[in-house]
Amino acid sequence: MTIPSSGFYRPRVSLFRLSVWTQLTVGIQSLLFFAAIGAQAAPLKVGTSQFTLENGGEPIEVFAYKPPTYSGGPIFVIVHGSGRNAEDYRNYAINLAERFEAIIVAPLFDEKRFNDERYKRGCGVTKDSVLQPKDKWTFAVIPRLVTEVRAMEKSEHLPYYMIGHSGGGQFVAKMAMFFPDQATRFIAANPGSNVFPDKSIKFPYGLSGLPDELSNDTILRQYCAAPSPYS
Repeated sequence: MTIPSSGFYRPRVSLFRLSVWTQLTVGIQSLLFFAAIGAQAAPLKVGTSQFTLENGGEPIEVFAYKPPTYSGGPIFVIVHGSGRNAEDYRNYAINLAERFEAIIVAPLFDEKRFNDERYKRGCGVTKDSVLQPKDKWTFAVIPRLVTEVRAMEKSEHLPYYMIGHSGGGQFVAKMAMFFPDQATRFIAANPGSNVFPDKSIKFPYGLSGLPDELSNDTILRQYCAAPSPYS
């Protein structure tokens, strides 16, 4: 090989080698992801179980179910109603888990810390009509929970579905508006109220009082396009 006498010599690296290097880099990053998040996390046990999500210092009890036939299926996040009976909702969903070979997780939003305003009406988006930081919104619990379960199962990209009933339906419907790109699908069953894409109705029943970044036309289009069936 002759090196040019002038200018800088730049060795050629094949696209194949770059591709292999890129794959190795991604692989190492994935390993570091699981080492950082799930170093101590064992896979969910088969059958019913319960664990505590640390949730940034505000622990959340989670009731789970993993079918014996599970082999990498989706996560179904089941959100209880106003009765705050997450364990019952987990049990109600066992047939779904077995039919679709999915993991069930049902977080408990206890009434002592999550009153109706923080849980299902405003969902922590505002407090005393003041907008709160996004990581303080009640919805923010869900991505943390899903990240934890993915780490347990050593599968960074497991899809997840939101299913909420009654008060949980209100929670899921609002999450579809403010976190539209999080879940694969949002299912809000029998919500006692909805947030209407109407700027003349005060939040949490409409969008009046919210800043523009939460109520502009882009947000409205995202909400109306979100995969969120109601029943």
